[in-house]
Amino acid sequence: MAVFMLVLFQIYSLLLIGFYSLVTGKNIQAGLEGMQRETAAQNGEIVAGIAERSDDMEAIESFLDHYAADNQMGIAMYDDVGRLVYEVSYRDGLFGYKAKDFVILKGRIQYALEMNYRINISSLREAGAFSSIRNFSLGLMGLMFLLLLYYFRRAVTVPIKQIHEQVSAVTGRGDAIRIPYEVDDEIGDLCRTFEDMDKRLEQSYRDQAETIEAISHDLRTPLTSIFGYMERLRSGKDTDEDKRRRYYDVIFRKAQDIYALTEDLSRYDKNSDENLEPKIESIALAPFFESLSEYYEAELQAAQVDFHSKFEGFEEVVGAFDGDQLKRVLNNLVTNALKYGGRPLTVYFEAEKSDGKLHIRFWDTGQGIPEEAYAHVFDRFWRSEKSRSRDLGGTGLGLSICKNIVEANGGTIDAFPITPRGFGIRIEWVLASEKDIS
Repeated sequence: MAVFMLVLFQIYSLLLIGFYSLVTGKNIQAGLEGMQRETAAQNGEIVAGIAERSDDMEAIESFLDHYAADNQMGIAMYDDVGRLVYEVSYRDGLFGYKAKDFVILKGRIQYALEMNYRINISSLREAGAFSSIRNFSLGLMGLMFLLLLYYFRRAVTVPIKQIHEQVSAVTGRGDAIRIPYEVDDEIGDLCRTFEDMDKRLEQSYRDQAETIEAISHDLRTPLTSIFGYMERLRSGKDTDEDKRRRYYDVIFRKAQDIYALTEDLSRYDKNSDENLEPKIESIALAPFFESLSEYYEAELQAAQVDFHSKFEGFEEVVGAFDGDQLKRVLNNLVTNALKYGGRPLTVYFEAEKSDGKLHIRFWDTGQGIPEEAYAHVFDRFWRSEKSRSRDLGGTGLGLSICKNIVEANGGTIDAFPITPRGFGIRIEWVLASEKDIS
């Protein structure tokens, strides 16, 4: 719109200048020429009046005084050697016009005259010198105003109405809005912003629908096992106590899986991050990581996955940190590796202490993810291959929760690729001072 108004102003200025040059200038010139003819006639009257009274200086002075007063002008009279003889002035105003003439008697110059006339602008206006430019300017302003109203309606009112109609119909479930406004200006940017917003809403709806489907899958799988084993226990057919104990163990583990899933979902809203407040305690690092390593090795071997661990700088070292939250992060990483790494698979887990931090590297030799996906791995509900994730379950919250936990403990987390294929996570976990132990 700013560009249109600038162009409109330039057109208005050019037309106004052109009309002034062609019409108004000529009218003013004609008016000035008429005034020059009038002053020439007045010059002749002054010269004739002086000539008639040449023998009486008092009569000349009285004539000049009355003439100057009647015509609102100034008159200066010089003798034949250039001395000022008489001067009178009644001219009042900013604009003036000077004229010179001579009084010639007996073939010689008797007096030199200098007349200073007042130019009456109102007389030029009354003569029509400015009426044409005034009328043309008013008409042109009216035309430009109508053009501006038309442009405003076409470029602002209509698109805003279309935006209102389209946005009112937005559901985020398909039928993307399309506002037919192609001009590259502020309104065009607004239209395209609404179109992008609708695309994001639709994508958000699809992501949430897939997430609900994945959650249903993740809930249905352990519940199916629980119902199956509960049915066996209810039937009373398996009387072997060891078998029944194994059934209870399976039911308990599956219930833990469901609980872990509900914990993930409880952290969906970022406002729940206050629940991530670290509970600092003093922990011996070597036993802590050795116990984790043994647990993961047993779990991964049961899934036919090779596991290798390496820890440095932990001998007789005690650290102050939230062990439960760190376990939660590592458990999510192991679950992701088992679920999405494919087979064959090898998992590596390394940790060391330096500079008051735990430096952890966790990676696998699995299928990996596309290079462009690394920028999104910590986004909520993000999953690399949605079709495969749908089959395997998963909410897309695991790595997002890992990031929230690590940052709540003052650390950093990032993902990196493994050559020739695989996926890795790097964590810096800040150790608290002993005074922070609650």
